[in-house]
Amino acid sequence: MFPILCRQFLSNLANRLGGIKAKKEGKGFESAFQTRCLVKGVSIIRIPDGRVQISQYQSYPCKTPFDYIISFNNKTVVLDCKSVAEKSFPHSKIKSHQLDALRALNEMGGLMTGYLIYFRPLNKIVFFEQMVLSKLYPGHSLLPEDGYNLGGIFEFNPRRLFE
Repeated sequence: MFPILCRQFLSNLANRLGGIKAKKEGKGFESAFQTRCLVKGVSIIRIPDGRVQISQYQSYPCKTPFDYIISFNNKTVVLDCKSVAEKSFPHSKIKSHQLDALRALNEMGGLMTGYLIYFRPLNKIVFFEQMVLSKLYPGHSLLPEDGYNLGGIFEFNPRRLFE
């Protein structure tokens, strides 16, 4: 019994540590994205992480539909940032509540919307429009070639989204 519990504990610990590392890398990408927007003169608004207030002393996290609204030359893009340790982006990582919100903004507001994905092993930052994300079938993945390549982490230019 002890070896089974020990194996389960180690497995759970490895999963938690992997999740913490992924979250840290995602925050690093978002920080780089914000910096590059400011350097390139792109206006940027960060949507705060959501929290629902239950009482004066209690709140809990809630899902937000996207991370950023960016603007340049009277054009606006609404996007969510993702960072992956793979060379492709699987359908399973698309959040339905985000896709619904991005679709609504695209259809009603005429805004360009989508995911900005950092493929860490390839050092590529790629934008996938909401329409491309919507057409992806379960069990399938997006490759960097399927989107709009903005460059690597140190030289990408967010202005290219507005061309």
